[in-house]
Amino acid sequence: MEMISEVGEIVKNFNEIVRKLFVRLEKKTRSSVELADIDRLKKRLSLLKQTMGLDAPVAGAAPFLIEFAQQILDDDVARRETFFTTFDARNAYIQRKGAIKPSDEFIFGLIESIKNHYKKASRAERDEVYAEVNTMLTCALEYQIIQDDQNK
Repeated sequence: MEMISEVGEIVKNFNEIVRKLFVRLEKKTRSSVELADIDRLKKRLSLLKQTMGLDAPVAGAAPFLIEFAQQILDDDVARRETFFTTFDARNAYIQRKGAIKPSDEFIFGLIESIKNHYKKASRAERDEVYAEVNTMLTCALEYQIIQDDQNK
């Protein structure tokens, strides 16, 4: 995949993928509880972007996505699917980093929503979700590289 050189383009792509995931989740769920969770998650994300800036979602998700890049990119479909359906992201984060910052809460809600959808999805839908998560990882890596370069 070609590197995106502008932070604004990376942020735009990342946020667009998150929006598409929300749309997909809303269309697929019939549970009023899940719909309410998705709505809360969207509101939390909107507040995060309003208070911390449009790049807050990718900035918050980047450390997590990068840390688990090997599992996300695993060529073994069975291992990757096990990771996608059983991994407890919140617990893993707490064990590695301690308490979760309020600004990072959205990523765990998004992960849970993706995980729930992934479990119920057809093979074609799983492939689409995987491709979107893979693109989110690419955006996160590019964003982090640019941020690291700017902080030198």
